[in-house]
Amino acid sequence: MQAVNFIDCIPDFESTYHKHVDIHDKIFLRFVQTAADGNLMDIYVLMNDEYQIPPADLFTRMNKDIVTKTMKDDRNVKQYIGAYFGYLFKFIYKNFTSVSKRISDRYILSSASYYVHSK
Repeated sequence: MQAVNFIDCIPDFESTYHKHVDIHDKIFLRFVQTAADGNLMDIYVLMNDEYQIPPADLFTRMNKDIVTKTMKDDRNVKQYIGAYFGYLFKFIYKNFTSVSKRISDRYILSSASYYVHSK
């Protein structure tokens, strides 16, 4: 999957999602690293496409060093993680629509979206 420099997308992301990005936030910085790694994004897309594992849920599980269980009740953090991946799949990779899914084996998120190819 194409590597993305998400820093360049901040103005459009903020206007699309009406959210201010804290460029020093450790979760945002890790997301930027993730999006910039084409090989890692291949894994996210594979898990999304083949197993309907929401990328935001996979991100929280793969980054337990910064996304801790104490964030389980922090709605703002969870919304930002979902919004980052929503923007990435719907507006950068394009041709994806979101499908909400309940997560039974909850780590941080109780629901999240996976993405299906639009026709």
